[in-house]
Amino acid sequence: MTKTVTQLVWYLERKWKYSWWSCHPHYGSGRASAFATKVATVVVLVLFMWLVYISVWAATVDISGRNPSALAFVDSNELPTFPATGAAIAQHQSTESEAIPFKTMISYETSSLPKGVNNNGSFITLSLPQFTRLERIFYRADTNRDGFLTQTELANYINQAVKDHLANAMKYNYQKYSQLDNDPRNGLVTWKEYVTHYFKKIGIPAITLDDVRDKSPAFTRLPKDFKVEIARLEASWSEAANNSPDFVTVDEFLSLEHPEASPTRLLTLVTDVFSTFDLDGDGIIEKSEFETTYREAEGVDKVYKEDFHLIDTDGNEKITRLELMKYIDPRNIHHSQKDSKQILNVTDLDKDGKMSLHEAIICGSYLIRSKFYDVVYRLHNPE
Repeated sequence: MTKTVTQLVWYLERKWKYSWWSCHPHYGSGRASAFATKVATVVVLVLFMWLVYISVWAATVDISGRNPSALAFVDSNELPTFPATGAAIAQHQSTESEAIPFKTMISYETSSLPKGVNNNGSFITLSLPQFTRLERIFYRADTNRDGFLTQTELANYINQAVKDHLANAMKYNYQKYSQLDNDPRNGLVTWKEYVTHYFKKIGIPAITLDDVRDKSPAFTRLPKDFKVEIARLEASWSEAANNSPDFVTVDEFLSLEHPEASPTRLLTLVTDVFSTFDLDGDGIIEKSEFETTYREAEGVDKVYKEDFHLIDTDGNEKITRLELMKYIDPRNIHHSQKDSKQILNVTDLDKDGKMSLHEAIICGSYLIRSKFYDVVYRLHNPE
């Protein structure tokens, strides 16, 4: 390489100063060749040093800006244990599915975690997509960019995620309803249309409604989880289909798909609470009626007693239907404040009143079941 660069530099030099070199007694072709060799050597050394620098830089900083020195790529069958200061990522080629080109797992030591956080022996395991999503959400919620999440930042992020989900649910409700109304297209979604769509969605398109009704061999061979899910779907349909057990209207479809976004569902909850606490039936729940109900009835949810001051927004010690509706509405910030407080109680391992990304990843298996990570799943599957 040096010889080639030397020849090129020598040629250019001769081309530029040919007449001067050829006439000068001290600068003949030999002198030009020696000069070109020196220049070429310097160029090659600079290129070599630059390549070394790039190699070292690439080994210490990845494209996301994190230092991967704590990351070890190993065979997933020999996943090692690493302290909480780092992660172990195992990556190997999967021959089972072309749609998933590799499998990745991340393990953190959790011997010092609070009870209930650890769900995998001495270590918590996240998939790489879960790890990446958790990291991305953390930085979105960190509005002041200080590397920590306070209770306020957590509450604001969760509350906005809830609002966005409810807005999208209502926006696309009619669109999805129209898509399912196809056999026949009569302006109504029938149980057959809905369950056929659902079977395709969960990966059992060969099962029909007749198979479920007749308990055919194809249905009985299904795993237990599928049967439980189908039974849950039937119960949800029965609860939403108020006009007829055979079909749902657009409003009922919203209650079926997104009960947390349905005004009808919200009104039903308010009516149920008033039927329990409004003892004199005057349409107002007084504080004394709350106390009487809790004292004499069993199994009544104590959340209303604990949150009486939150429901009674005007402070007159009486609760109206409108006040209760605003309280139950999942978009109310107090729900997100409760969620954020509970999250910090678990993830704030050093008790500094905030959550770091490091703490979030260590407590990953807890967070991925929270509204912070997946608000849709948690709204549809409340604890």
